[in-house]
Amino acid sequence: MNPAFRSSSHLSMTESLAEALPGSPTTDAVFAAWHRLMTKAGFRYWAYLAFDDQRRPIIRSSYPAVWLKRYSEENYLSLDPVVDEAKTSRVPYLWHEAAAKVRLNRRQQQFFDEAGEFGLTVGAGIPTWNPVGRQGLVSLVPDLRRGADFGVFYRQTKIDLLAAANLLHAQISRLRNPIDPASVHLTPRERDCLDLLLQGLPTSVIARRLGLTARGVQFHVENIKAKYGVKTRLQLLARFV
Repeated sequence: MNPAFRSSSHLSMTESLAEALPGSPTTDAVFAAWHRLMTKAGFRYWAYLAFDDQRRPIIRSSYPAVWLKRYSEENYLSLDPVVDEAKTSRVPYLWHEAAAKVRLNRRQQQFFDEAGEFGLTVGAGIPTWNPVGRQGLVSLVPDLRRGADFGVFYRQTKIDLLAAANLLHAQISRLRNPIDPASVHLTPRERDCLDLLLQGLPTSVIARRLGLTARGVQFHVENIKAKYGVKTRLQLLARFV
């Protein structure tokens, strides 16, 4: 893999992000961990959008402030093909792939021309869906100053990027939509497992966090599902929306 773009050590990006998060993360802490991970991987800019917030969908971004101001003033969100693609796609895509699906009108061409003035010519869109269906988008811009072939890196890591972006989305969705304390009685260990499940963490990471085996985590999850009267993790997570 070209060293200018790389995933983190022996861990996947998802595992690296999960390991970097504190036990009780805040929104700022989650985004700080994400920023470090993306910078290390070779990205210059990123943005996170949540489509359930119509008033302020761009929740956090490292894009230049001047560009964000222009994007807002011109209401480019309403015509951005990269954003539109995320609302129906389940898989990552390159920006030019999204643009190629539509016949660009004058305003959209103006949008891409102005983005180019800020060096925003190449990027990837990562659609995100949390376990109960809330949609979002992570947009990533590679640091082309490193002289690497982003296309090669993207093809090698897009599935890892998708998983990491969805972990980010699950974390932020949970923090933006606080969950009321459950009335169901859980043991302390079950509550620990449930809290980490609601953060979108995979079984392997939950096991490491709690000092359990994967089988031990699954045992507690099955008990939690039984207490809530559900059969799947998706049904369990839906109880907390």
